[in-house]
Amino acid sequence: MNHTRIGIILPSGGCKCAFQAGVLKAIEKLIPAEHIHYLQGVSGGILNGAKFISDDSKADGLIELWKEVEEMGVGRLFDLCTVVLNQIGKNKPNTRVEELLSKLDIVKILNSHTHLDIVVRNLETNEAEVFSSRNFRTLHSDRNHLTKLILASASIPGMMPPVRITNTVGNRRVSKRYCDGFVWLPEALENIKDELDLIIVIDPEHQVDPFASECKPFWIPAGSWKSLGGSNYIYFDNLKKSLRMLKMIVGKEKVLVIKPVKTYPNLTVVTFSKGEISDSIDQGYKLTSQALRQL
Repeated sequence: MNHTRIGIILPSGGCKCAFQAGVLKAIEKLIPAEHIHYLQGVSGGILNGAKFISDDSKADGLIELWKEVEEMGVGRLFDLCTVVLNQIGKNKPNTRVEELLSKLDIVKILNSHTHLDIVVRNLETNEAEVFSSRNFRTLHSDRNHLTKLILASASIPGMMPPVRITNTVGNRRVSKRYCDGFVWLPEALENIKDELDLIIVIDPEHQVDPFASECKPFWIPAGSWKSLGGSNYIYFDNLKKSLRMLKMIVGKEKVLVIKPVKTYPNLTVVTFSKGEISDSIDQGYKLTSQALRQL
């Protein structure tokens, strides 16, 4: 494979993002780490991406985490009592996700040659925004800021409270509320498209037919869909638009999409049956190994 400047996109998907851990394992095995120059993540994807960059164990650490989730249940990621309280507007923090973030080596992320872009949704404007690790320094205040942005990107409305973040705009300090960005943003690659010769989109969603997706068991709080316009259709339509725009920005010959070919009846954003997480990881590894060897 002749590609030496590679970008990775990690979309959202909740528990489906376990698939990304298997893909990243294959990438780690077949692509030198110094060739990965860019990573964008949103929601569950940003948790995978941040841990992948900051953890010395790389994909192995991710796989271990996802297998813990499979063994312990979704409560490894979400305190279900807190979720219920947030459903009635109590705004209780998700200590499970905060615990995971506390173990990230934020300085390592900031010093990494792999630039990390974090997609969040600004609740004041209901627009998605991107924040890049390249714009931060290793100051304590910047480390806290980056951690908050990662938390915000993973904060599903209705399950977790929004994260209030203060930014400097000109000479003013402006405080805004941010939450899960839901959909990745290809526009963020506009200024760096010439710096990359391959972009790998690791899409954990098997479903390409938005109407069919309405029939799948897809439990998620109604407040989440309200942020997107109210339906799975809007969500999947936005995913397809993002991919089309990415191909327009960088050229379709530069884009490799890796997504599941096998479905799992109970694997959704916050549900799964035993064995589905592990199988999804294995599927991601095998599909990616095959795809990369064919490049």
